[in-house]
Amino acid sequence: MGLYGNIVLYPADVATLVPCDAVREILRVFAEHQLVLPEAASIDLTADDSSATFEEYVEESSLSDAHYAYACVRPEQLTKAMGQLVYVLDVDVQGQPIPIELPFLEISAFSTPAPLRDLVLDEIVGDVCAAIEFSYEDARLSEDIHRLRDPEHPILGALARVLGSRMECVVIAG
Repeated sequence: MGLYGNIVLYPADVATLVPCDAVREILRVFAEHQLVLPEAASIDLTADDSSATFEEYVEESSLSDAHYAYACVRPEQLTKAMGQLVYVLDVDVQGQPIPIELPFLEISAFSTPAPLRDLVLDEIVGDVCAAIEFSYEDARLSEDIHRLRDPEHPILGALARVLGSRMECVVIAG
C-alpha cells in the first residue's frame, strides 16, 4: 500500500470571492484554453458535495451556496491538451489509446479562506479562497504523475488574472 495524491493549484493571495462566479470563471478559462470540452464550462455547481481535500471542512462548517461552490469535471470532459499541463491517463497497459480515464478536475471556491490540509502530514498547507485539484483516485504518489508538466503553461497566467493572484502548486498526499 502506498500514498496517493492530488495536484492542487491555488491563488497565493487570499481574496474575497463570490464562490459560484469564481468556479464559473475558472471553468471558462479551462474551456478557453481548450483543456476541457466546451460543455464542461456549464456543468452544475453544488455546495452539497466536495473534494476529499475539503470534505471535512465543508461538512463541519455547514457552508451554504453563498459561501461555497464546487464543480467536478469528469475525465471524459477533458481534452488531450490537458496532458500539456498535467498527466492524463489516455492509454491502456499495452500503450493503446483510450478515452481519458484520469484525472478528475475538481474546483472549489470559498467566500472566506478555507484550510488546505495535507491529510497524511495532518498539517495545513495554507488558507485558500479557491482550489483547482487534479485528482488521480487511487494512483500511487509518483513524480511522473503528481506534478505540473509545464509550470509556465498559459492557463496559469489566465487563472492568476481571474483570481487576482499568482498561482501556487502543491501535491497533497492522502
